[in-house]
Amino acid sequence: MTTHSIAQWVAVSLSIATQCGSLPIAWQLYVPKEWIDDRERARRAGIPDDQAFATKPQIALAQLREAIASGVVPGIVLADAGDIGVQGSDTSAPNAR
Repeated sequence: MTTHSIAQWVAVSLSIATQCGSLPIAWQLYVPKEWIDDRERARRAGIPDDQAFATKPQIALAQLREAIASGVVPGIVLADAGDIGVQGSDTSAPNAR
């Protein structure tokens, strides 16, 4: 009997949208802390040595801040509730600059 590990890859993305459609403008692979902490595993997966752990909300906020700094006009933000925490502890963060 062999055991296979199934990788679950999750991406954090940011898109701008209009009535006509949407366009992704940022995308980053979320890497779990366990992978970042296990450098040998991370190297085998092609994750750079300088990759630091970031939560999905931290990645999303960085994408929002970069988009705004690049001149994207802020608008309505939709997020998966599972990614911002059940208590909503990060829901006020997009307003903090």
